[in-house]
Amino acid sequence: MNNFIEIIRVSEITPEILKKYNIFNIGKKAQDIVFNDLQDLSGIYPEFNQWYYETVTPEIGKTREILLAMSPEIIAGIAILKRAEEKKICTLRVRDGFSGRGIGQRLFDESFKYLEDMFPTFTVSSTQHKLFLPLIENNNFKLVETLPDYYIKGATEFVYNHNI
Repeated sequence: MNNFIEIIRVSEITPEILKKYNIFNIGKKAQDIVFNDLQDLSGIYPEFNQWYYETVTPEIGKTREILLAMSPEIIAGIAILKRAEEKKICTLRVRDGFSGRGIGQRLFDESFKYLEDMFPTFTVSSTQHKLFLPLIENNNFKLVETLPDYYIKGATEFVYNHNI
């Protein structure tokens, strides 16, 4: 597997990028491809499907952006961002087989650029918290709130950087 990873913004995909990565589906079908990599999040975040299709995708290039970490073979990672009154990294995912290669940090770095903020809001479920701790600590994020049972009963949502 090639080690080259390029971070691209979905709103800026050009015909050249489509050709380079053999992405033949654009628009709704491309959104479905990204969703397929994230659909298991509906177990952690109820109504994830509705949020993705009704809130995120209509706002791409406006108040929302999706970053793709592209390897020559596959989408290696995804970040969903919100740049409005709140600047937030809403979702971050690195595909199995690509962890430990710095892709999460690269997605964070590109998120900071897009959001124009080094400390955007970032929330993570207690079910995934241990996985994200290295990124949280390496980027000096500050825990500002814990929300027990916020999305699902028995899980705590950890809120970082909000209102710093």
